[in-house]
Amino acid sequence: MTNMIDVEIQYRLKFETFFHFGSGDGGLACDSGILRGNNRSYFQIPASSLKGMIADQCRTLGRIYQGFGLCKNAQDKKPGGRCSQQKTPCIFCQIFYEGFRFTSMQAPLKNTVVRAYVKINPASGTAEEKKLMFEEMIPPDYDNQDTLTIEGALPSTSADLAMTLLLGGLYLLNNAGARKSKQGAVRCQIQKINYSNETLTSAEVWQNRWLNVESWKKIEGMKEQAHG
Repeated sequence: MTNMIDVEIQYRLKFETFFHFGSGDGGLACDSGILRGNNRSYFQIPASSLKGMIADQCRTLGRIYQGFGLCKNAQDKKPGGRCSQQKTPCIFCQIFYEGFRFTSMQAPLKNTVVRAYVKINPASGTAEEKKLMFEEMIPPDYDNQDTLTIEGALPSTSADLAMTLLLGGLYLLNNAGARKSKQGAVRCQIQKINYSNETLTSAEVWQNRWLNVESWKKIEGMKEQAHG
């Protein structure tokens, strides 16, 4: 029986540009479509949205470094796609379909910026009453202290490879907003990693362990073996 390794990653998202989280009665869409305010004056990015954003970056790595061995479903982004139950799931499916838990981000609305908009009727040259809009945004210097977590268990035989994929995807995360604009840019800051019985708090430690040059060379070598 394969031994399992417990993993927990704690991280934060740092906003680098204005970040839309709400819109007015006119229906101006949120920049990201994923941010939701609630009645306690908090804004939220659901766990499912964070999971999807990280998964997209991991898929990108899987295409570049085929030695990760991502299955066809993971590569093609098929809805609900996963490895066949008749074989061991690929590392992507182990992370995103086999029980890993992603927490949502919830932070208080502080220092918000409101911008008003109005639509002019071209025929009359006057403002349309039902087209008065506003949008609420968080400024790029907003200090979000909400710590997010990713936790689950990985087979010991593939844990190091899976950690390289997951950490690489987190570091590539650069936008939680609309893809058509420069707004919604974020940067992932990993705070701590609990791996088996180890607690790692230094970026230098986990980068040297899972994201060093030799790790990527090894992954490339696995691709050559697979196609050899």
